[in-house]
Amino acid sequence: MPVHWVRCSKQTDQSKKMYLWGNNIQHAGASALAAALRTNETLKWLSLFSNRIQDQGASELAAAIKVNTSLTLLRLDQNGIQDKGASELAEALKSNRTLKALRLDENSITDHGASALAESLKVNDKLMKLDLACNSIHDGGAIALGQSLRTNAGLMELHLARNNITDKGASELVEGLKSNKGLTKLDLEENPIQAFEGKWLGMIEQELCKRDTDSVDDSCLGG
Repeated sequence: MPVHWVRCSKQTDQSKKMYLWGNNIQHAGASALAAALRTNETLKWLSLFSNRIQDQGASELAAAIKVNTSLTLLRLDQNGIQDKGASELAEALKSNRTLKALRLDENSITDHGASALAESLKVNDKLMKLDLACNSIHDGGAIALGQSLRTNAGLMELHLARNNITDKGASELVEGLKSNKGLTKLDLEENPIQAFEGKWLGMIEQELCKRDTDSVDDSCLGG
């Protein structure tokens, strides 16, 4: 896997992005980056895909996000993050006003972590994309997220593919979608939803077809 390290400076757009894919930086590396984020005012993207930062690293980054005012995209997929780390990130989202995309797919987040993130969406209207695909979220987490959609006005994409959501959770997400006018993408692929090809899929398509379904692109994230 290619490794990219981009130094942060104010001179070019590219220098505002840092990619550290598959470097095994773990908690120590995440802690060092978090310390820098507390004072950095230029970095827009930070991608830490597959670095085994786990809950400790996620918690350090969450503390930094509370005070950071420049980061717009944070990629923490495939890092062994569980509910504690997800809950710390959720708490950070309640005060952060600049982050627009958060990727937490391919971790070990359950209903508890998903519910914490749902609570943050009730007060955060700046986050535009939340990716929770490939976790261990069941109906409890889906119901909490569906309820948060009723009041959230900023989220455009919610990814929940390849979890353990059944018809019960899908029903609440549909109800939330009816009240939410900003969401343009709701991904529920490969969940054990019995009526997915019929009732729930039809309802989701019906709601999304009423609105602009453009995805969140790089320009939205400060790239």
